[in-house]
Amino acid sequence: MSDGRLRLSGYKYKKKRGRKKNQLNNLVQKIPKIDSFFKPTNILNGVENYETTQKMLASCSNSGTSTTDITYIQNVKSSESCSNNTTEKDDVSIVDLISEDPAEWVINDLTIDRLLIKEIKQNIDYDLLSTKLEFGNKTRYLKKSVFYRKLLNGKQQLRKFLIYSRSKNALFCIPCRMFGGSTKLATEGLMDWRNVIKIVKQHEVSKEHTNCQIVFLRRSNNIGRIDSDLCIQINNEIDYWKNVLKRVIAVIKKLGSRGLPFRGSVEKFGSQNNGNFMMCLELISEFDPFLSNHIVQHGNPGSGHTSYLSSTTCDEIITLMTTQVTNVIIKEIKSAKYFSIVIDSTPDISHTDQLAYVIRYVRDDGFPVERFMCFLPNIGHKSETLETAVLSFLTKHDIDINNCRSQSYDNAANMSGIYSSLQARIVKKNPYAYYVPCAAHSLNLVGTCVAECVKEGLSFFNTIQHLYSFFSASTRRWDILKSSLTLGKKVVKRADGTRWSARHEACDSLYQNYDGVIRSLSLSEEDNFEKATTRCEAAGLRHQLDRFETVFMTVFWNAILERFNNTSKELQKINTDLGKVVKLYKSLINFITSIRNDTFFNEYVTLAKKNKD
Repeated sequence: MSDGRLRLSGYKYKKKRGRKKNQLNNLVQKIPKIDSFFKPTNILNGVENYETTQKMLASCSNSGTSTTDITYIQNVKSSESCSNNTTEKDDVSIVDLISEDPAEWVINDLTIDRLLIKEIKQNIDYDLLSTKLEFGNKTRYLKKSVFYRKLLNGKQQLRKFLIYSRSKNALFCIPCRMFGGSTKLATEGLMDWRNVIKIVKQHEVSKEHTNCQIVFLRRSNNIGRIDSDLCIQINNEIDYWKNVLKRVIAVIKKLGSRGLPFRGSVEKFGSQNNGNFMMCLELISEFDPFLSNHIVQHGNPGSGHTSYLSSTTCDEIITLMTTQVTNVIIKEIKSAKYFSIVIDSTPDISHTDQLAYVIRYVRDDGFPVERFMCFLPNIGHKSETLETAVLSFLTKHDIDINNCRSQSYDNAANMSGIYSSLQARIVKKNPYAYYVPCAAHSLNLVGTCVAECVKEGLSFFNTIQHLYSFFSASTRRWDILKSSLTLGKKVVKRADGTRWSARHEACDSLYQNYDGVIRSLSLSEEDNFEKATTRCEAAGLRHQLDRFETVFMTVFWNAILERFNNTSKELQKINTDLGKVVKLYKSLINFITSIRNDTFFNEYVTLAKKNKD
């Protein structure tokens, strides 16, 4: 039963099928073949243009013309050839025009790229009988066995880096020829067939050949890659994060060089309590659009997001910097060979006892330097544990204790004792590590003992400290003191510091402002707004300063402490040696001895009377 549709005959079906087939064939012919997408765009016309191409390449190498310029010239020539109705079959790509003879290569970026695109022939198939050379009475030839390397398992491996030059009858190394090698295999070619195997074996394990081979492989991997867009994206990403790290490292270096704290209580950009590290980055971002955009995009995303702005990254960079600086110092120490160690312990702000490790040595330029190496926390004060810590550090960095020529510590028993102290234990390991007590610390101990052995001297320094405590305990009293002093003069200073420079500053400030301090005490004594105990204390201090003995002690001690302080500062300089220490000690002793002379003593008495009046 028919469905009512009009049916085509067999002939019509066959005709319709043939028409569709022809249409499909015409469409396929119009579509470019896949190899056309990989064909180089730089086309030169005719084999006769080979010499012109080589001249262009040489001109590019000599004049510094870029690859883009050459490409432009070649495209212009290609356009001209098309206008002259030159067929595509007559066009020869620049890849095919580059000679297979390595002696004829014009080495530049364009040539290297074109050689890496195509397979470089080693020219092994040539008749090597033409390599005949006579050495005395013997005739030598280049053998194909040179192109193969025999492995330990008996197999042979092709030396792909070798290539034969017919024009020079010589052997070349492809990577070294292309990337600046300096041997004969890279420059003029090897023609010593008598020693060719020995020379090639030495060459293929040389450092220069290895470096050229690495460059060759990397360059060949980057030429003509189908993931070139992805590589560009990756390189852009690498450059981006490098620029971020440059700014982060610059901030860390500056903060570290000034000894400033890094973190705040809040790790967020825009907060007032985010610390110096983030504050510096915010400051730079105000003038740096790159960093500003980075902070906007990656500034406060939280953990698990890469930004290189967190405290974790900061700590890692500080650790890397520490390692790098330490390695440089260790290298200098090993270069100098002989060194001295300086050890001392002190508690930090968290009351953790830390052992400061300092090494002193002479650089190649002849100047002595002292390098702080590290803090060793919680070592303890026993000489045995101190010895273990000192020697472990030297062993860790491969520094020989036998090259130590001096050790310097304070005068504590566990450090400088004769029998079982740290210095005695080090001397047992190395008898040439002579112990020299710290000159500045020894002078400080002398000054402390001098002040404490005389009752009047001890009372005088207690008075100075009492003055500082009285005025610093109240802002009102401090304002009265500042208003009574001459403009530009120093206010009273603390006199109970461990360093004698503190006593010098306290004594000098009182010496310069003696009258002003007495006026301030008088005003405090007469101030009815002050408590009775305060007015009584001010009166007692004023009476103490009115005494001639106090005036004389101020003049006398100021002269001694000034010389004492200057000597202490000279002793702490890095370029001070033992000879200079002896001279400074003798100079200070002579000065103190001369004061006992009646003439000098009377001068201090006269000056004290003048200040009292």
